[in-house]
Amino acid sequence: MALNAGVYFSFGLVTSLINFFVVPLLSHFLSVEDIGTIGMFNVVNQFFVPVMGLSMNSIITRSYYSRNDIDQMIGSSQIFSLLIFCGVFLFVTTIPASWITSLGLTRSLMIVVTMVSFASINSAVCLAVLQLEKMAVNWGIVSLISISLNLAVTFAYLFLIEADYWSRVMGIFISSVCSFSLSFFFVRRMKNISYSFSLQHFRYFMQLGIPLIVYALCGWALTAVDRVLIKNIMGMQAVGIFVMASTLAMPMQLVVVSFLRAWTPHAYVRLNEHKYWLLLRESGYVFGGFAVAAVALVTVGRGLFRVIIAEEFEQSFVVMPVLVIGFTAGCIYRLLIPYLLHFERTGMQSFIMFFAMLLNIAGNWFLIPRFGLMGAAYATFFSYFLMSLLCMVNVYYLIESQKNV
Repeated sequence: MALNAGVYFSFGLVTSLINFFVVPLLSHFLSVEDIGTIGMFNVVNQFFVPVMGLSMNSIITRSYYSRNDIDQMIGSSQIFSLLIFCGVFLFVTTIPASWITSLGLTRSLMIVVTMVSFASINSAVCLAVLQLEKMAVNWGIVSLISISLNLAVTFAYLFLIEADYWSRVMGIFISSVCSFSLSFFFVRRMKNISYSFSLQHFRYFMQLGIPLIVYALCGWALTAVDRVLIKNIMGMQAVGIFVMASTLAMPMQLVVVSFLRAWTPHAYVRLNEHKYWLLLRESGYVFGGFAVAAVALVTVGRGLFRVIIAEEFEQSFVVMPVLVIGFTAGCIYRLLIPYLLHFERTGMQSFIMFFAMLLNIAGNWFLIPRFGLMGAAYATFFSYFLMSLLCMVNVYYLIESQKNV
């Protein structure tokens, strides 16, 4: 695991740093409102991905070591996602324009975000297969080329065509298509993917995926509902400030996500070996490392970040530390997710997320009018903390229940 973790972290570090610096650099060329529009574009994308994708990448990950028809499942997932995409595309091209403008977007942006979501869903499935096959270098190549193309298209559009939010949108669109194409190429070379309309696979995706839709949408609400409420209460400019604060907190997510790419296969191996307590202890050690990284980011990062962003975003430095602490609190939950999937407790997984989502919505609704953007940051922290606490309690009882099996 250490070798794969090193590869994932190295590639993840490079690609995430490139991605991280894009928004601060764009702050010198785009308005605060443009940054807010880009943020709302990502909010809609994060909503469409779980609805259209049924978390099929997680289902295939969970089934990879226990089923012998994975090649067929990969093909079925692509057929299923295509059918859902057609339905969603029809929806966004026919809904009233007032629904779209309430999000601060245009119909053209909604059409593009639908295509981005479709590419992202299928890319996630292929990248999950590369992780499970321990093809870390191939995974890294896909990530590095995609994010480099994202950067190139963004700034080419910015300087050669027009300096507005479309520069970033086109970069996201082209890179998502590239990610799917490259990852599928690598998977196709090592897997004998077959395509057929399998009702058995569709039922399996629906059985596990529908509870995960609730879970995923709750996760979306945890990260996106604050932007929706900020837009309606404070305006698009405030959304731009909050998006920048979230971007400055991104290095914490970088550390977590990069490590979890190697952690997830390792966790499922431990669970299949019934080494439940050993995995729990290892989770504690990993969280300790995350906490150290969070302290370093809050104490050192703010001074460094002031050099690279425009003065109009100064307020984001006040919000960023609370978001970092909140993201760190949520790391416990992400480390323990394999337990819930292994024991087929997707319903409990969704319940925990649903409860945290309700707290987040209520917290944002109550705190934003009183404390502004800091209220949104406080709501994020309390929601992630409660989510991790509930997951820890549930995992403890799951492990204890195995003594009587």
